[in-house]
Amino acid sequence: MKANKLIGKWAIRTKPVIYETRAKDSSYCSTPLFILKATDDHIICLHYDKWLREKDKPYILNSCWCDDGWISYKKLIKLSWWIRLLKLIAYRFIK
Repeated sequence: MKANKLIGKWAIRTKPVIYETRAKDSSYCSTPLFILKATDDHIICLHYDKWLREKDKPYILNSCWCDDGWISYKKLIKLSWWIRLLKLIAYRFIK
């Protein structure tokens, strides 16, 4: 999903960004961001991390991050809950 559809929501990356130099960057695949504003060229977001000194300070991601590699964090949590439930049900029926 593109970041401009996730404005005002917590989002997380589903795949790494591949730069023009073929380098991969897996940032934001494990911690969510709050997307304040997004265009086709930039994303303005808040990143809450306990290691950052300046919390809740908005910053800008460049156009490399403006692809369809984003998912709503809330949606991801719901999906993981359903997957765990289905595994639990399957495990009980196999025993």
